[in-house]
Amino acid sequence: MRSVLRHIVLFLLPLALTANAGDYDSVEKVTQRMSDKILDAIEGVWQFTGEDGALVAIEKDPTTTGLPSYKMIVIDSPQRALLPGSVMAKIHSTVKPDTFEADIFTHFNLSSMNLDRPKKFILTLKNARLTIKPVKAKLSVNLLRLIPYAYRLGLSYRDHRPDDLDGCVRVYPAPPQPSNPIYL
Repeated sequence: MRSVLRHIVLFLLPLALTANAGDYDSVEKVTQRMSDKILDAIEGVWQFTGEDGALVAIEKDPTTTGLPSYKMIVIDSPQRALLPGSVMAKIHSTVKPDTFEADIFTHFNLSSMNLDRPKKFILTLKNARLTIKPVKAKLSVNLLRLIPYAYRLGLSYRDHRPDDLDGCVRVYPAPPQPSNPIYL
């Protein structure tokens, strides 16, 4: 009985929370609000590439002073845990133009129904595309050094996939040039 009740609550709670999504429950509301103001280069509606393909809005955070900071807010996502209006990331300007540092929340906490555990990423804006590259730690520990020489294997795994293949494509405002130009 308790398990059934838990499943009912976990199914109905996201439906109840989407009613409080406010201005982020449709793309039309977000684009209408954005069309009334002057946007920075990173501000707009973005579509993540890949299987998830979440639709997010990046807007200036009005509570910050000094260098501009932004919030990445979920509009639509195929993952049920990411509700419309959820703050997915906090983005900060850097010294380099069109380069930003982001704290992207990577875990959904069921007890508080919020995203948490932020991790650092570098966002690079170029040609209406936003690449997302993780910040990696420089410290590594090789536990094979503890094993005697006779039992060491000479195998190691290295991922050679480039880090800057993940990211977003601008949806609004429309990019000045098409993302896939047709050449004659």
